[in-house]
Amino acid sequence: MPLRCLEAFLFDLDGTLLDAREAFISSYNYAFRVLGLPPLPSDLQEALRKIRRPFHEILESLLPSDYQDGVELERFVADLQYFYGGVFLEQSQLVPGAREALRELKARGAKIAVVTARVKLAAYVLPALRHFHLADYIDVVISSKEVGQDKPSPKPFLEAAKRLQVEPRRCAVVGDSPYDIIGGKRAGMFTIAYANGFFEEEILLNQKPDMLVRDLREILKLLQPQPR
Repeated sequence: MPLRCLEAFLFDLDGTLLDAREAFISSYNYAFRVLGLPPLPSDLQEALRKIRRPFHEILESLLPSDYQDGVELERFVADLQYFYGGVFLEQSQLVPGAREALRELKARGAKIAVVTARVKLAAYVLPALRHFHLADYIDVVISSKEVGQDKPSPKPFLEAAKRLQVEPRRCAVVGDSPYDIIGGKRAGMFTIAYANGFFEEEILLNQKPDMLVRDLREILKLLQPQPR
């Protein structure tokens, strides 16, 4: 489908619009330290491989089995939220080209949603969008916490399309993870992989996205030029 036929763009947040890698790593390390657990690997890419999965998978893989429910789990989540809340703005930055891409898409009449996999840190999405001056371009924000299902379920994407009042086939999912591509395909949407986020390009290409970009502004080149 030509992009000019698309009416809505559903963007992932972390790794696609927002680079919060430092904030995530420091917050997880704080929560681990409080419980007396070892930190994430010091190598950035190794650390990202540990925390770029859905939240329940992160807990299953990084917390000892006796820490995965009850008081210890509640404490871990509370410490994670506490520390992230104090650093998420200063330790995050906008992905290059993100604001320009959203601004131009909006100027062309597109509807825009943010569809994030955040569960325990969902409360910080809107403050981040406001802080980085993206909120004015976004019509709908959907989190996995809100819909009760993580990506790659199509449910978050279909809910976004419903609220935007746009048919799924006229929506494009833009994300940096295979979960975005798989979920977008399951929802019957056009899929655009962003290759400079949390996941390596090869992993994204394995999911056969309809398009791959290394800069979000590349999306604009395929839109129908505005009439003069």
